[in-house]
Amino acid sequence: MSSRQHWEPRWLRCAAVTRFSAAEQARLAALPSDDGPVPEPVGCELAVGHDGSHVAFVVAVHGGERWWWLRWAPDARTLTEAASCDHTRDHGQYRDDCLLPHNHTGPHSYDIRATTRHRPRKAPGHPSPGSSTPCAGIRWSNRGSPDPS
Repeated sequence: MSSRQHWEPRWLRCAAVTRFSAAEQARLAALPSDDGPVPEPVGCELAVGHDGSHVAFVVAVHGGERWWWLRWAPDARTLTEAASCDHTRDHGQYRDDCLLPHNHTGPHSYDIRATTRHRPRKAPGHPSPGSSTPCAGIRWSNRGSPDPS
């Protein structure tokens, strides 16, 4: 019998998705990335019910050292470089790093469980470039994230 604890993420991931606007696509194309075009749509990586804008990782440049994110809300969109969160969780001989931007709201990435793959919808209502699916009660906050443990 294993003495290792079984660990499960506690929160579900926000299901909001968006596509890039033409201006965002042009800006991404100008970044020094060897990964080629960024796949669309991109999905919010925060927990369901989060405060603030939706946040999606877009691309890492300069050998993976500089991370670019898209933050979006109904009235604003920002494509920006941001450092990653410096929070980690140790699991015996393993360490989990939070893969969200520094000063994100809510739980850390290793506590969030993906519920869907962010895929384009095939039904009417498919998000057009620069649009997104809704998430109630969003507002951006620069507060530090609470420790969910």
